[in-house]
Amino acid sequence: RPTPDSDLRSGGRRLAILTTAALPWMTGTAVNPLLRAAYLAAKGYPVTLYVPWLPKQDQLLLFPRGLAFDKPAQQEAYSRWWLSNRANVEPPPSLRIRWYPANYEPGIGGIIQSGKIDLAALVPPEERDVAILEEPEHLNWYHHGSRWPELYRHVVGVAHTNYLQYSRLQYPGLEGQLKESWMELLNAVVCAAYTDV
Repeated sequence: RPTPDSDLRSGGRRLAILTTAALPWMTGTAVNPLLRAAYLAAKGYPVTLYVPWLPKQDQLLLFPRGLAFDKPAQQEAYSRWWLSNRANVEPPPSLRIRWYPANYEPGIGGIIQSGKIDLAALVPPEERDVAILEEPEHLNWYHHGSRWPELYRHVVGVAHTNYLQYSRLQYPGLEGQLKESWMELLNAVVCAAYTDV
């Protein structure tokens, strides 16, 4: 049975969805959170999707040729267009998209928040009810700040990427086995520390 904090069907819940990628980078951590946010907003939940804003040079590396944005509002318009025209999901006007500064890190092949940004505290205090962390391990590898469960009533983690498989494939033999074991431990500790489920 859900607890009062974990019961997302009770009225008045506010959802903050935080992820590590944004369209037009066609990766699961960009597409799935956007679809999740649109569907939940269409069901009547107040939803805010927090996505990384990349400098132009990183956009040019990751996004399809010819797609780069000068302002977050342009990229948001593209995301809403994609929902309507590619995913056949009409984005509800209530769906809010907010941006946090980030950079692409080639060494890990992923996007990391810039500097010492506390993603957990990025959400205004009055909206800190339910946090849905898309890639909780990735969001928290370089997390500088508060424990999510101390700021939110309920924190859900949604894993997308098999980082253990990446470790095995990137580093064959004993080095890969050691890195896989280390990554498994790191991810387990990070997820246990920063999520409820």
